[in-house]
Amino acid sequence: MQDGFNKVVVLGCSFSDYTGQPKATYGALLAKHYDAQYLDFSAGCGSNERSSRLLLTGMRQGKIDSNDLVIVQYTNPIRKEFVSNIIDYPDPNKTREIRVYYQPLDRSKSTSASIDGTIHLREAYDENHDIIKFKHDSYTFEPVTGHKAFMKMFTESYLHIDFEVELWKNLHFSLTSTLFAYKIPVIFAMTEYIHPYIRRSEFDKMLFPGQTSLDLHDVVGTPQETPDFWFDVAHISEKGHETVYEYIKSHI
Repeated sequence: MQDGFNKVVVLGCSFSDYTGQPKATYGALLAKHYDAQYLDFSAGCGSNERSSRLLLTGMRQGKIDSNDLVIVQYTNPIRKEFVSNIIDYPDPNKTREIRVYYQPLDRSKSTSASIDGTIHLREAYDENHDIIKFKHDSYTFEPVTGHKAFMKMFTESYLHIDFEVELWKNLHFSLTSTLFAYKIPVIFAMTEYIHPYIRRSEFDKMLFPGQTSLDLHDVVGTPQETPDFWFDVAHISEKGHETVYEYIKSHI
């Protein structure tokens, strides 16, 4: 890979965001190291669908290119995103904020960011629609009745892991092919969120020359083995982010 980048782009779930309130995530540390802009597309309850959408849209619009470093942190293939015209916000302290994508995000000011250790299942798409982030148990803590009922029905009747894994493999092949064609440097990062559904050998088979894959648990271990690296059982601590940053930097 090249020595410098204009932007560091991180796409993933809460494993890569500010859950636990670290001073900086591994992506932010990489951007600082390369004196690059940081495009932070990680999010609580983020899905591979969301990562693919934001990455490919950015490429189509010329806002992510071969001068940038892309890190795709995959999460559980069951996660999805939907669009909804139900925009009822039951919490009066939450401001509905239409995010301006492909610009650096000030996490200290954004009400849509996961800076407080909670999972934000919605982000405003436009004036009349929200994007709803879904995972298998999200209906248990979704406050809006309409969304809650939909999520529960979808979880119970419209999920099949073999089908979701097939979709993920196609998504991965699409991303590896497109990024290779556009000569965009990329690191694909796996976490335990995607195991045991995807074997590493299958994952790496679809990589193109110059593309890198890493299993982040190779360096941070498990919460039982290395508790200092973990905020809780699913999210890394500030020390964990610093360790992942060093690990990724050594593979660039």
